[in-house]
Amino acid sequence: LDDALLAVLVEETCEVAGAGCSAALRHGKTTAARLDAVFARAPDRVRDWRRLASALDDSHGETLVRLRFIDADIPFRQQVHVPGAKRSQIESRCST
Repeated sequence: LDDALLAVLVEETCEVAGAGCSAALRHGKTTAARLDAVFARAPDRVRDWRRLASALDDSHGETLVRLRFIDADIPFRQQVHVPGAKRSQIESRCST
């Protein structure tokens, strides 16, 4: 899996790479330490993408929203408990 993740980092966009790394973490296919080692082997241009990977993503849609918040520099907290909700949510403080 490490070599596959490295190939994704080299060949794909930051969104695809962030989603792939997040999925590997979320589903227990890799650890944060192993992912750190993969990024250490990656080209310099993608090393900052390590901050995009999160083990808390429950869906591809959540991953894309989270990555777009990061890209737009919108502060958020991931997996916030909302009373009465069955699932945790992303909370963002956006001003319009």
